[in-house]
Amino acid sequence: MTIRELIKRGMETIQKREYNNPYLEANLILSDVLEVKKVYVMTHLDEDVPAPKVEQYLKRIDLRNQGYPLAYIIKRQEFMGLDFYVTQGVLVPRPDTENIVERLVDLSNSYFRGVNNIRVLDIGSGSGAIGCSLAYYIKNCEVEAFDVSLRAVRVCRINQKKLGLHNYTVSQQDVFQPWEKVRGKYHIVVSNPPYIPRKHIDHLQWEVSIHEPRLALDGGVTGLDYYERIIQTYSEVATEKSVLAFEFGWDQKNKVMALMEKEGQFEEYEQIKDLQGLDRGVIGYRR
Repeated sequence: MTIRELIKRGMETIQKREYNNPYLEANLILSDVLEVKKVYVMTHLDEDVPAPKVEQYLKRIDLRNQGYPLAYIIKRQEFMGLDFYVTQGVLVPRPDTENIVERLVDLSNSYFRGVNNIRVLDIGSGSGAIGCSLAYYIKNCEVEAFDVSLRAVRVCRINQKKLGLHNYTVSQQDVFQPWEKVRGKYHIVVSNPPYIPRKHIDHLQWEVSIHEPRLALDGGVTGLDYYERIIQTYSEVATEKSVLAFEFGWDQKNKVMALMEKEGQFEEYEQIKDLQGLDRGVIGYRR
């Protein structure tokens, strides 16, 4: 079969599912199978594809049609203009999270101007998307990250090596246990923690609830367990002038803000909106 025929067949199969872009996804899956760039597929439509590659492609298209996340199929996801390795067992990085990372990069050049070594703590590292991006774009920073999942830690280390980062370290640590792996004080503490109330997980988009790690979704009965723990521990790990940045669910702003205000550690708050204009993040400033 030719590339054109395979793209057409792939589109016909996966366009039956919601929340996808059939042409783009068929193209990305085929380019990954052929180990070429996407533009090659687009410009060589009449080229014949060897039978073993055809079989491999159709199997992956079938996986996608079953709701298996595209990022897990092609083993990568773009975030902040960087190519991250991802695999089942870590949360797929979302574009909405980029707004928080971009703002923290801005703060490194304004709020923390004059700090020679900006220390960052990324809590619940997942694939390393947040921490590795900060380490990549803030040259005068040192990022430490932790996650309870050993698989996540291993994926982070792969991405650290892939991006050539010498200012990034990650370790395995349970946020609800003493933070024995955390050393010193940090200017930036950031987390995109599990925030889905437990009873709501099974009602999420199917490919999320079935295929993405429940450990990275389950925020406890109210969805606020991680926020409470991190906010309570923040003063122990933060420098005098520092910020705490969170991502949260679309309807959790008031609850997270109330938890932050209750501790009385912050003099100012900044809301971060997602790509749809909804409040999906907050930065608390401690001066």
